[in-house]
Amino acid sequence: MTERDAAWMARILSRFNPDQVRSLAAAGQFTGSGNTEYLNEMLEGRLEKILDRYLTRLSPIGDVRIDRGALCGTDLAALRGLRDPSVFRFRASTPDGRLLPVVRLGAANFCVPLTHASLDGGVPDDDASRYVRIAIEDGVARGPLLAYLYDLGPLRGFRLVGLERPE
Repeated sequence: MTERDAAWMARILSRFNPDQVRSLAAAGQFTGSGNTEYLNEMLEGRLEKILDRYLTRLSPIGDVRIDRGALCGTDLAALRGLRDPSVFRFRASTPDGRLLPVVRLGAANFCVPLTHASLDGGVPDDDASRYVRIAIEDGVARGPLLAYLYDLGPLRGFRLVGLERPE
């Protein structure tokens, strides 16, 4: 298992809520309710340790999408409350160091409003000037999320074409 494999799985596991974990423990159909409760506590404890370990190294940002002209996402470490909410400080930047505004939407969700550099009908769609990279940091994970976009102009909008989580 690599760091990337574990971080990928942690992003999936972060979606399990306490009721779902309790259902998993109950699926064992133990004769003693104490055994079910013990298994539930062990599963919850193990889940928290896994999430704490693997959502704080590589970027824990998921649900990345373009929404009404903004790059949006959910910080799964913030969603799970792995750290005090005050330590999650989102920052978005371009490769040349230009900072972009970040709009917080609650404790875990955010959007980065995007501005078009290319106009419709201007340069060809495959021109390098239409390729945009945005780095998003959450102030907790060691590595950023790199989002790669194509700017197809105001009429056609942005297209999310890739994500990277460097170590």
